[in-house]
Amino acid sequence: FHARTVAQGGNPTAASDVAVAIGLLDAAAAGGAQNVRINLGSLSDEAFRSRVEADLASQVTLATAEALAARSALSL
Repeated sequence: FHARTVAQGGNPTAASDVAVAIGLLDAAAAGGAQNVRINLGSLSDEAFRSRVEADLASQVTLATAEALAARSALSL
């Protein structure tokens, strides 16, 4: 995740491009997570499902936090 770094120190004329990238980060995290959740429903191994769900929650939290931090650092 480099969105915050780019938002803080990138070329100011590219701020709108960074804003779009941040939105895409949010969308990719949400869409990927939903895809995994839907497919986990077809698995019978409950222990595996629980591990994947926990890892997924952690990854989505990380992506959301990074997007929020980048949005906060962005000067528009």
